[in-house]
Amino acid sequence: MELETIKNKITVLESNVKEKQNEINRLGVEKAQLDQKSQSLNDEIQRLEQENSNYREEIKKYRNAVEIMEL
Repeated sequence: MELETIKNKITVLESNVKEKQNEINRLGVEKAQLDQKSQSLNDEIQRLEQENSNYREEIKKYRNAVEIMEL
């Protein structure tokens, strides 16, 4: 193989490596953002579930009060 051909091949391969590394870095950032979004959504779900639990407890109290008043 001619020296120039080998040098050109090296240049092409280095370019490919750089391009793929840039893509890896971009996807890593995107993944971190999505992980953060996922955690935020999990936190919001947990907050809403706690609110619902509180509402259910309040409903029980009012139902008990109604039952007692109806006696």
